[in-house]
Amino acid sequence: MRTLKKFSLSSVTLLIVLMSLSFGCANKAQRVEFAEGTNPGFEMNRLENDIQQGELNQVDITSPNYFAVAKRKLAEARKMESEGKSDEKILATIGDARGNLEYALSQQQTNRGELNDILEAREMALKAGALEQSPSEFQRIDWELKNAVKDYKPNKEYLSFSEHQAFKNKYYNLQNKAFAAEKKTDPTAAALAELNFDPKMAEVLRDGEKIVVRIKGSNFAPGQTQVSAAAVPALEKVKQVLATMDQKQVTITGFTDSTGSAKMNQKVSEERAEAVANYLLAPNVISQDQIEYEGLGAKNPVTSNLTKEGRAANRRVDIIITPTKTE
Repeated sequence: MRTLKKFSLSSVTLLIVLMSLSFGCANKAQRVEFAEGTNPGFEMNRLENDIQQGELNQVDITSPNYFAVAKRKLAEARKMESEGKSDEKILATIGDARGNLEYALSQQQTNRGELNDILEAREMALKAGALEQSPSEFQRIDWELKNAVKDYKPNKEYLSFSEHQAFKNKYYNLQNKAFAAEKKTDPTAAALAELNFDPKMAEVLRDGEKIVVRIKGSNFAPGQTQVSAAAVPALEKVKQVLATMDQKQVTITGFTDSTGSAKMNQKVSEERAEAVANYLLAPNVISQDQIEYEGLGAKNPVTSNLTKEGRAANRRVDIIITPTKTE
């Protein structure tokens, strides 16, 4: 029969110390200290500007918990100022806010890569005017995403591959809604309206006046450079749209996953881009002086290379179309 182990006083003391250290390390944000005589009003305004910039850079998505604390502490500092609290107390609260914001920024720099594809889709939706077009739906998706990533642990993926795809598609759908309202007066939006793909075939993004058609990685096996039968339907649709555009410039960019040497990945990515460029070249579609291609190897992954699905997504070709308005 197993008996309960008797703890000595020193063992209990050690256990308490370890527990204290564990709880003490739960929040890694450290208060920022200010020099004596620092103006609280100036620091609050500076912090507010930095928080606004953080939202533009999507730090509220990549590190929602610490970013939310920073915003809450700033609001507390504003309230304390209106209540006539001492500068010392106000600056302590601002220091807490600043510490949480700085930690949120450090988390983003370390972990943003896990969410690159989703953040890109969200940014494109914002540029398309989706927040103004569908504010409630956009904010609901943001809320769902923040809740999905708030418990992130280092060296683990934020989301499963299927969850990644689901969030991307939600932002893409919002982007397409915004495009529909513009297509009568905007040649880029008009072209986008015609590029409706099965999500398994390709994704379509808008970057300002440019259209990015991302031919999905499942159409390129590891090391493969030739256009596969699976990619043909998407490329044929791109050709149809290009044929309707009198003025355009097209750049094809090829990518690989992270397996293989850098030299080999560079070669494969260039050959993939060249194969797609050659496929698109056709009379009444696009001429050689309107198209160029490049390879970027394993650079700019859209998702983690840790999984088979992630590596397939990173083996891709981007077709970047720039429509030109006719005079």
